[in-house]
Amino acid sequence: MCGIIGIFERNSQPDQVSFRAALKSLSKRGPDGEGVVELSNAILGHRRLSIRNAGNSGAQPMTTPDGAFTIVYDGALYNDIEIKESITPQPVWRSRSDGEVVLHAFAKHGASLCNKLNGMFALAVYDKDRSQVTLARDHFGKKPLYYYHDDNCFAFASELKALLPIIKKHTQFSVNSEAVPKYLIYGYVPGEDSCVTGIKRLAPSTALTFDLSNWRVLRKLDFWKPECIGLNTGISYDEAVEESEHLIDRAIKCRLVNDAPTSVFLSGGVDSSAVAAFAAKYVPNMQAHSIVYPELSSIDESKYAHKVAHSLGLPYNPHPFQDHDVVSTFSSLLDYMDEPLADGALIPLHFLSKQTASQAPVALTGDGGDELFGGYVKHRAQRLAEGVPSCLRALSGFIGAQMPSGQISRLLTTLPYPFFARQYLWGSGSPLPHVLKQWMPDAEWSNDAVFSDVLNYDACWQQRDNLNRSLFLDWRILLPDGGLFKSDRASMAASLEMRSPLLDKDLAEFVISLPGRLKLKKGSKSILKETTAKYVPNECVYRKKLGFAVPMDQWLRNELRAIVEPLLLEKETPFFSKNEILRAWQEHQTGNCNHSFVLFRIALFNKFFTALNSC
Repeated sequence: MCGIIGIFERNSQPDQVSFRAALKSLSKRGPDGEGVVELSNAILGHRRLSIRNAGNSGAQPMTTPDGAFTIVYDGALYNDIEIKESITPQPVWRSRSDGEVVLHAFAKHGASLCNKLNGMFALAVYDKDRSQVTLARDHFGKKPLYYYHDDNCFAFASELKALLPIIKKHTQFSVNSEAVPKYLIYGYVPGEDSCVTGIKRLAPSTALTFDLSNWRVLRKLDFWKPECIGLNTGISYDEAVEESEHLIDRAIKCRLVNDAPTSVFLSGGVDSSAVAAFAAKYVPNMQAHSIVYPELSSIDESKYAHKVAHSLGLPYNPHPFQDHDVVSTFSSLLDYMDEPLADGALIPLHFLSKQTASQAPVALTGDGGDELFGGYVKHRAQRLAEGVPSCLRALSGFIGAQMPSGQISRLLTTLPYPFFARQYLWGSGSPLPHVLKQWMPDAEWSNDAVFSDVLNYDACWQQRDNLNRSLFLDWRILLPDGGLFKSDRASMAASLEMRSPLLDKDLAEFVISLPGRLKLKKGSKSILKETTAKYVPNECVYRKKLGFAVPMDQWLRNELRAIVEPLLLEKETPFFSKNEILRAWQEHQTGNCNHSFVLFRIALFNKFFTALNSC
């Protein structure tokens, strides 16, 4: 993977000092090389993590021989041969890099090319003749891309922190206050707005063109619309399993074309087991890496990972994650992260990434299996909830509000909520909005305000299948802003390229066309499980889902207390009630209450706020 950055000034040359500082901040994304090109009133930069041996001729930024187009590109393209053959007349190829393929294809087809790309990417192409720059981000948002513009500056970068030295020359930083209550609900900031006012995230499957002559956003192209895919009601369950298997096999095979070694993250669950099973067909000696919790037997799944690896004949690499590793790994992440992401699984995932990167710079993961095939309880619950009459939903809300707090109370209380709000309150450890109000009494807590981003996507949904509706909303919010954000930062902080073959465009389009009843015919993720059970032991496939759980409540009382306590009690911000934080922290330390979800979120936000103000 790589890090990309660019600055366009309206009336002057960009500042070299701030540009160099910004590019340096992306060094972990690309430790193997650096490239810079100066254009008229602009600078483009690139940091490279070498996966393909493209030679010096594949270095970026890269410009077409006629000087008309220049690209900086972060990603991996898996249908580059197909895209390459579609370009007529064929250019003189100077490298084996997929970045060069995208450059020439974009010169030929423009932004409409993006939907034809099968892979993960964040890119920027400067069109000299039209005086335009186009940004684009892949279908699921696997690769991040931020941008900023005002009356004098247009800038973009792979990470938010890389933009801060640049825009500091133009404006005073401020926290986007509307994003803070959303962050408390989700544990991350959803949608296109970032935590910093003025800095935007490019949405997944979007190409944005900025007109440098007239200094304005010329157009936004939403080049992939899975919400418009219709239901395939005529397909049988067996046909669905057969075609899914074919598409999974193809997705994994094309992701194994590298010059660098590729490994696989193996948890022992169905998603990573499926990926490992198909990968083993093409790379028989692929190294399987698994995390082991020797001191936490209740969440340790390594025995299943070992069984899967053994059944597939893969060399197995267990990596013990012990109590003393928590502090060093968390400290490393705090130094690397910019926007807060309050997912405790980030810690062991980064640890595993560091261990794996020392052997191979690429790792396959099972990311996306739940969101494609319906693996979460909330997916099934949403389907059922829509069949409950509205009068009964209202009654359940009243009953739930009278009950002691707990999962049943939470379910009943939120049943009257709109579909889009339930989607992010079910299956989440977040307190409900009316509870969080005591932490931020002056914030706007209405459903329309807090869930505005997912509401916009929900309004676009066209199928009548409510299971697929639930999955689609996760594709648009949970994956790009939560799960894939986590995977990107955890792996990039270790200079590791992580690939998610289950989040393949062709596979996703097929799966979202399948009726929900087929996905749940034999229980959750039955199609994926039936496919995987052909290759690995059934006891590893048909078992209780555990997930990448971490004991954050214990860590806040023990290993992480010395780090988190000052962030909560000494780093004041204008957003949260200090008295409420102190009360909850003291209650949590007694062990009688578990406030880990909200306390961890506030601690990470306070760290971000302090770092932002010190820039």
